[in-house]
Amino acid sequence: IILILLSQLRSKALYSKPSSNTVKEHVKVIGSTYDDCEAVLCLLLEYLSDTSMDSKAKEKFANSLPSLGHLHQKYGIDAAVAWMLCRPLVRKSMFYMDDGKLLAASKSGSLSPGEPPAYLKPFTTSSPEMTTSYQSLLPSAAWENITPTMFETFYSLAIYDMVCPEERYNIDIDRLKKECERLTQLQTGGAA
Repeated sequence: IILILLSQLRSKALYSKPSSNTVKEHVKVIGSTYDDCEAVLCLLLEYLSDTSMDSKAKEKFANSLPSLGHLHQKYGIDAAVAWMLCRPLVRKSMFYMDDGKLLAASKSGSLSPGEPPAYLKPFTTSSPEMTTSYQSLLPSAAWENITPTMFETFYSLAIYDMVCPEERYNIDIDRLKKECERLTQLQTGGAA
């Protein structure tokens, strides 16, 4: 509940209009409130989904968190923030086979092979609940230009998943430098 309230407060800090009997807040106060809400939201989310102290932390978190669609529709949370709240569970459902305990449970027969545990099913990107909630998260005009797969891939990735292809950039930079040198030499009248 605190995550939901912080998410709503974060949004209201930016977009709420002052009433006639209140004084307009200074931009720095609004920015500071927004930043504080964001920091506390991230820390709380990290704490609630951290399995280093409690191996069942993600299960408890999944059981207490509303679905992606409910976060957006019922609680009025922005799509990006709703995804931020659900991302640890979405990623866990995507990579549950990497978890040794869940893999052992799958092999022992307590889980059906190839399927995530029941607490992760609402957060599985292929689940009907998730795919039907996508349509309400963006305006209908946006769906003319992107696919649901692209949408879920964009929001399910973390910043740590993105890698800069440095080697490729360095090869192209060297190629362009050589081309510049060649053109400069041609311009000055030298042989290329």
